[in-house]
Amino acid sequence: MKLYSNDLKKTVCHRICDDKEKISDVSKELNLPVKTVEKWVTLYRKDPTSFNGIDNYEFAKRKIHAARYNDLDKKSLIAELKRKDSRIEYLESVIVSKDYQIKTMEKKS
Repeated sequence: MKLYSNDLKKTVCHRICDDKEKISDVSKELNLPVKTVEKWVTLYRKDPTSFNGIDNYEFAKRKIHAARYNDLDKKSLIAELKRKDSRIEYLESVIVSKDYQIKTMEKKS
């Protein structure tokens, strides 16, 4: 997945929404996928401040979240993996159970 700065997104949206340039023209000029630009414009039209935050916030958030494991020793990492595996197994069982309930209800109706 390619990441783009918020400055670029704001500039592109400004040109399209405020300067009334065509999405296809701006996309072609800047070598950007049309669908990507359309998504930016949709967000911008809903909230012109949508690109005022930290660049690629979600990516940065995941990176910070992942860094919490950097200082763990091997034993702690293994314990964390086991805890997560257990949680995944539980959630999978809930999904299977709900799926079974839905199928049972569909057969009855």
